[in-house]
Amino acid sequence: MKVTARTISPLILVIIGVLVAAAGAVYLLRDSRPGTYELPPFPTLATEKFAAPVQEQIRAAYAAVQQDPENATLNRQLGRVLHAYKLDTGAIGSYRRARQLDPGSYEAAYYLGIAQLQSGNDSAAMEQLTAALALNPDYQPARLRLAELLMKTGRLDEAGQLYTTLLDSPVDAARAHYGLGQIAFRGGDTAMAITHYHQALQLFEPFGPVHYALALAYRDQGDIRMADQHMALYRQYLKNGPPYNDPLLESLDELDISSRAAIRRARQEFESGRYPEAAQLLEAAVSTDPQSIEAHMKLVRLYSLLADFEQLEEHYRAIVSLDPDLPAAHLLYGQALGDAGRYEQAIGSLRKVLEIEPEHVQANTYLAQACEELGRNAEAQRHYRLAVAGEPNNRFVNYLLGRRLLADGQSAEATVHLEKATLPEDEQAVFYLYHTAIALDAAGKREQARPYLQRAREVAVNGGHQQLLGDIIRTQTQWQAPDQQ
Repeated sequence: MKVTARTISPLILVIIGVLVAAAGAVYLLRDSRPGTYELPPFPTLATEKFAAPVQEQIRAAYAAVQQDPENATLNRQLGRVLHAYKLDTGAIGSYRRARQLDPGSYEAAYYLGIAQLQSGNDSAAMEQLTAALALNPDYQPARLRLAELLMKTGRLDEAGQLYTTLLDSPVDAARAHYGLGQIAFRGGDTAMAITHYHQALQLFEPFGPVHYALALAYRDQGDIRMADQHMALYRQYLKNGPPYNDPLLESLDELDISSRAAIRRARQEFESGRYPEAAQLLEAAVSTDPQSIEAHMKLVRLYSLLADFEQLEEHYRAIVSLDPDLPAAHLLYGQALGDAGRYEQAIGSLRKVLEIEPEHVQANTYLAQACEELGRNAEAQRHYRLAVAGEPNNRFVNYLLGRRLLADGQSAEATVHLEKATLPEDEQAVFYLYHTAIALDAAGKREQARPYLQRAREVAVNGGHQQLLGDIIRTQTQWQAPDQQ
């Protein structure tokens, strides 16, 4: 793609000029017309690890270049396909061919720079990113990537100049403030660093590396309380950061037709509550790779939510044919059956889990619940005990066992497990305290239940659980008359 003339800001022009001079600007200054010198060889492809549709996609792009080897667009497209599947060596070779054939393409320069960056060749990446920015100063992702690379290689003044040009960008400003904060901190201006870090958080609060940087900055100032606060937030968010708004790299993802990519896209749809769309993507994944147990497992879960048991059954059988001794598959299937009220079938599937892993806590728990639904209380109690034995501090199974024991008239032992479920009195405790009170009342032990209900109210007030607090207050009101037993 040839670029048209465009206006370049003086600051960017100065930065690019310095970088071009430093890098030698090989692709910008030499005669790169086809035939001037030998093109890099075609990449050697090893595609055996990919599913058949992916292999066909790669071979088609390769064949197109072989038929027209001096077509810059086809060489770039082959590079993009290889890049999408992380075949970096082949992608770099194809992009280099495209650069020589069309030195005015900022896209080829940018893709080549990113591929070199991802393969660890920082100096070559800097040369190409500089070239891309010179060819298209309006492509801000190139500016941001180059600023980050300059920061990484210690060229802080140049990085700072580029970051400053990004402060007005609605999508890149958070990362720009983070970069400027790092530069200020390295330069000994901790107060300025903290200012930039907080401005980054105003734009993207769950920015894990910024919280870590703030923890270091506050520690440098001797403010241990703030340092500990931001270190805790860093542990919560870790490497989370604002997404890059990079249309060129996003277009690479669109080329990826692998089951892995379909699963990733399906996860995004699932997390947004678009279950049919997620199922459609996962069906595409198993069409591409019928042996993808991960995709089949996710489809079992999805079709359970969609109450489509015909499809659920199909994918469960597919998993079993691939790995008949996979506990997670039998567990997921048994849970889906139990949720649908098909308890006898659920028990059969959950017993298969226990044949493989007799101490499986979840399988014992689900099996006990299914037995309760069928009135098989002694069997339910036995499996609840096995679940508690597997995880003695599991609050949920202690509560379930305590409730079962209460119903079976074993009050003393029930109280031990119910109390264990309510401790410690953290945010989770309010639910266990409330439901323990309800279970005791149902067993005819209202006086024993009252303290649990009061504790639940106190925790709900302190934790801001307004909806549950309303239920607690209504229950206390109903229990006020001592003769209401």
